[in-house]
Amino acid sequence: MSVLVLYNEDKEEVENSLDELRTFFYTNSASYKEHPHTCSVEIERELATTTFDLIVVLGGDGTMLSVARRVFQYEIPILGINLGHLGFLAEWDLNLFFKEWKKIKGGAGYYPIGRRNILKCTITKDKLNVYQEKIAEFYALNDVVINAGSPFRMIEGDIFVDFHAQVGYGIDFAASFKSDGLVISSSVGSTAYSLSAGGPIIVPSANVLSITPIAPHCLSMRPVVVDGVSKIHIAMSKINEGTTVVIDGQDKIRLEKDWVIDVAKTFPQLRLVTHPTKNYWQILREKMHWSE
Repeated sequence: MSVLVLYNEDKEEVENSLDELRTFFYTNSASYKEHPHTCSVEIERELATTTFDLIVVLGGDGTMLSVARRVFQYEIPILGINLGHLGFLAEWDLNLFFKEWKKIKGGAGYYPIGRRNILKCTITKDKLNVYQEKIAEFYALNDVVINAGSPFRMIEGDIFVDFHAQVGYGIDFAASFKSDGLVISSSVGSTAYSLSAGGPIIVPSANVLSITPIAPHCLSMRPVVVDGVSKIHIAMSKINEGTTVVIDGQDKIRLEKDWVIDVAKTFPQLRLVTHPTKNYWQILREKMHWSE
């Protein structure tokens, strides 16, 4: 079995964890390569030249988000070993990994894999309603957030939701909004920024997207959930100098007034190795401290 280990070198426990993994892989005659998760060039070279059966990520949910956006296209299962705090995405620990190794070595049919939607965010410049100039393109596992930024006045825009992934003005207009921002979330990201902004908790396997306003001026503007085949189109009418589009809380681009944002799911889906003994509700209860 061939394993690619990507690790967050800023985590205090990472060196000890790497030493344990190296010893374990050597003892079990497993082929593996390792790199810091930030070494994009080296990782792309490895993926282009070597066939890996599994990607093991040492870190927290932030590390998982960073890795997932860059490697989902390769359709290699990703297993997160949690060295952070929450562990919604990085569900495993080292002891569990060692215990389940025989099943993992047996291949994808022997351990649980969940398929998770990836969002594609395209930012274009509006030229007389013809989107000819692409400004940027991002992928997100959790969410795409429009953040008001300094000088921290409310921003305004129009939301279109198209169920055929083809946007036309005057068709499928959903709402205008005035708020401190907007969160467009996958079902995986429902327990991240969207939840903090008052959005719903959604099981991660659900094929849906959610739209959650941040501190809306109109109290009747509530979070909504739309079908996963939809394209969400945002046309801003009022922004601040510091208004940004933020991807998974990690990548960002400053927004300009005549730019428009389209968000829809893309393919392939992320293949995430889930916890072998705990279901989603058990993990949710633990992380949310329910019934305590």
